[in-house]
Amino acid sequence: VDGESMIEFIKVTNLNHSCISRVSAICKTHTNILFYERASCDLQKYVLSIDIPMNKRLIRSYMLQLIEAVSYCHCNMIAHLDIKPNNIILHTDGRIELIDFGTSCNFNPFIEEFCSDVTTRLYCPPENLLGFERYYSHVATDMWSIGICMAFMLSMGKMQYFQALLCDDNIIIHNINDLCLYSSWKDIIPDISPSEEDFLSSLLKYDPRERI
Repeated sequence: VDGESMIEFIKVTNLNHSCISRVSAICKTHTNILFYERASCDLQKYVLSIDIPMNKRLIRSYMLQLIEAVSYCHCNMIAHLDIKPNNIILHTDGRIELIDFGTSCNFNPFIEEFCSDVTTRLYCPPENLLGFERYYSHVATDMWSIGICMAFMLSMGKMQYFQALLCDDNIIIHNINDLCLYSSWKDIIPDISPSEEDFLSSLLKYDPRERI
């Protein structure tokens, strides 16, 4: 087994949280495959398969579980760095589990090392995309990605922002800048509540030092 897969295996097996999936085995083929626990589907597939807005209680439940899992990682000085809907698996009993720690890293909160190319670009914060090393934070990177996951659920994945993945990098950056400047999320998500809007805005602050 290559070193990268073994590092991921060790990290996940050392994390003991109900919202973090366990790796059950490593299969060595021409590429190494880590097997996580079986689940019915992932968050991306679920959101894109429904025709009506997601139940708000379900969104709150998923967000709470996701934040608890990521906070647990951060308390153990591990940043996930690739939080996105298809790395969040769903169980029929309402539980979620975070998977894929292949790009995660251990970090020292007092000595930040800039990582520009780990997070999937669609969920990557502006400071990563624009190379603002001075303001980089592993924790803030994960919090931005959580915010995008929340917006993805609230908008049923149909926000124009999410179509930017099909465009060039300048369009992605342009849309992210627009996203940070929205004075009201109701322009994109009409049924967003004031508390949801406040929370989403606190996760998607342009300045990473201002994110919760």
